Amino acid sequence: MTAVPHGAAAGLTGDEARRRLAAYGTNTVQDVVQHPINRAVKKLWAPVPWMLEAAVLLQLALGEYFEASAIGFLLVFNAGLGFFQEGRAQATLEALKSRLPLTASARRDGVWRTLPAAELVQGDVVKLSLGAVVPADARLIDGSVLIDQSMLTGESLAVEAGAGFQTYAGALIRRGEAIAEIVATGARTKFGHSAELIRTAHVESTEQKT
Repeated sequence: MTAVPHGAAAGLTGDEARRRLAAYGTNTVQDVVQHPINRAVKKLWAPVPWMLEAAVLLQLALGEYFEASAIGFLLVFNAGLGFFQEGRAQATLEALKSRLPLTASARRDGVWRTLPAAELVQGDVVKLSLGAVVPADARLIDGSVLIDQSMLTGESLAVEAGAGFQTYAGALIRRGEAIAEIVATGARTKFGHSAELIRTAHVESTEQKT
């Protein structure tokens, strides 16, 4: 542990951090990956797919094999398209989740400590240095860094950031050092919101929607 630099934010006390952790939960994001078989079944288990499946069976019963094949192709094509889009979104989020740090340098009770990133809470003050990954959504309060947020924002280039700049969990520090205050953790981060949307919503084609 090291002494607190002069003029930097004081951070939280251990007692206050524990209170906030109990009130708001850990700085973790729920797993977004679903088993491929489950995702495939869900693409075929809905009102509109049921209608198409019934139509295929009816055409087969009537001996209309060409019509049955055409309807079956439409059914499989739309299910496959939704499956692919959903899988790509999940893969992107899992890639980002895999790079989130396991630990972070945070100021508690007036000294710097290396803490599990999962224990960070809103109001914590953290140190961001070269090669570090931002552990939660944060606002810079001191220092200057070159920060890469491309996986989160789609920006093609890293950006210079100083006091007042807000960054997000998963961003990478390319140069410099800064002190930042955590403004959101876990499911309340930008990444957490995206993961929750993927977890609860299913990509549906027009033909699958009722």
